Amino acid sequence: MPGPSTSPWEFELYVNDGNRRSEFARENLQAFCDANLNGKCRIQVIDIRKHPEFCIKNNICVTPTLIRRKPSPEKSMIGDLTNIDKMFDYLDIPRQAGGPAEKTGYREGLRKQEKSVVEHHRKKR
Repeated sequence: MPGPSTSPWEFELYVNDGNRRSEFARENLQAFCDANLNGKCRIQVIDIRKHPEFCIKNNICVTPTLIRRKPSPEKSMIGDLTNIDKMFDYLDIPRQAGGPAEKTGYREGLRKQEKSVVEHHRKKR
């Protein structure tokens, strides 16, 4: 597991703009980075509809997809990034003991919103 880095963390988030899960992923990633990486990160958001060539180049089949470019080795994660524990584990991000990650409320709020979106689509059938 990489330790604290002097160089920023670098992330690429592949989204399908206008998609609710992509919006959640963007918001969740920004909140996660603000709470846990002390401003030492760069996030590049790539809309696959505007830049389909990146999908081919980076083997992106599903959105949202997050790729951690730095520090090495690269890691990736698929989904709306609502599960903070998985973000720490899959991306090998060191946890801050008693840090702000446990105090943030965005994860549960977005899950509730997503549930209502799912229910909305079920009612349309």
